[in-house]
Amino acid sequence: MEYAAVILVVAVIAAAVIAFGIPRQIQQGISSAIECALTPEGDCAPEGAGDQPGGDLATQPEGGQGSGSGADSDTTDPSEPGEANPGETDLDWGTEGVPLVLGGTEGFEAHPLLYQPESGNGATPTHDSFTATMERVRDDSGSRGDDDGYETEFSDDGTAGSDPNEGFDELGLGSPVEGDSLDEDVHPPEWTGPKPHNEYGSKEATKEHEKTLKTWKRRAWVANMIGLGNASQNMAHYLENSGEPLEQDVNDMLKSVDRFNSDVEQEQTDLIMEAIRQAKAEGGNGPFTFPIRTPWAQHHGNQDEDGNDWYFASGSWQYSQTGDIVVTREPDGSWTYDMEVQVHMRDQYDWHGADDSNLKVDIPFIGQVDDEELAELARAGLAQEFTMHGTSDPVSRGGSSASDEELDEEFASGPGTR
Repeated sequence: MEYAAVILVVAVIAAAVIAFGIPRQIQQGISSAIECALTPEGDCAPEGAGDQPGGDLATQPEGGQGSGSGADSDTTDPSEPGEANPGETDLDWGTEGVPLVLGGTEGFEAHPLLYQPESGNGATPTHDSFTATMERVRDDSGSRGDDDGYETEFSDDGTAGSDPNEGFDELGLGSPVEGDSLDEDVHPPEWTGPKPHNEYGSKEATKEHEKTLKTWKRRAWVANMIGLGNASQNMAHYLENSGEPLEQDVNDMLKSVDRFNSDVEQEQTDLIMEAIRQAKAEGGNGPFTFPIRTPWAQHHGNQDEDGNDWYFASGSWQYSQTGDIVVTREPDGSWTYDMEVQVHMRDQYDWHGADDSNLKVDIPFIGQVDDEELAELARAGLAQEFTMHGTSDPVSRGGSSASDEELDEEFASGPGTR
């Protein structure tokens, strides 16, 4: 079945090449990447001036400097490809010769196989998402701000934040204030990541480790080309071996993973109902504003239901919501509500290894992979676990409630709303 699927993929690529004239460099790169990803025991030696068989993503563009005779050769410098052939799109050659970024939006628009701005999730990535995934972009400060200026601050074992029990009930609702706004922003609670599953650099790297590293770098690149952009991004970052935190696209999580989005929506509904109940007990007509800071909750990953991309990218993760709810009593006795929240996620990217029930994962075109295979790279000091974090765009919901049992939602906007 694996080979039948590969034949189908290659046929689609070939058709696209004929129809759209994809440059020879890209055609060879995609085909070679699929072949190499499925044959980790092969050297995938680059084609060059000689007649060596095979080829891989480290193949130099024509016109570049000479190639080596095999995977262990040090005569090839893929970071210096030389001049590309006239009329062909330039490639930015990165570590291990993996082409990271094509030459600008124009190059993508010229080749519909790569540029599909309306593709959405689970299909060929857009120019922006491809660039965001494949460029080696890292925030030098170790944090990124959202539109409100909030920055994730990192601690030695997780992320900094407020005391999760300070001033908020078990659901995550704070004490109400009169009026329709809060004096200050609400930030998520502190988060402590799990202890590392593997002792980084605890053994000496061997040629076999180096070979495994190169294989998985190719597979990360192929993953992006078949629509697994988030999984590709996180795998590539793990293999980059920096250990730096990496921001995740929580907007896409909410849009792509229905079970996760449903749990988030249910938590929002529970918060609204509880805010109205407490406002009634408070007395008066309001408006009353309730701050929101929910404790970290667990999303348990399921490959069949969540899809391959986010299952491979993170699997299971924790999430919290922050923001506020404004509730007001109307003359007819009903209550209106206006909620705005952001969803935050945290997780540790790691592979558990043989000491943790010998976990496995089924990967398309590859088959069943033991966590141990990738955990071993961390122990050899060639890959490094890291903290995943992210914050969604604001999610707004508004409507009314005439009873304690249900809400009449009148508007909803933001990622994941329908």
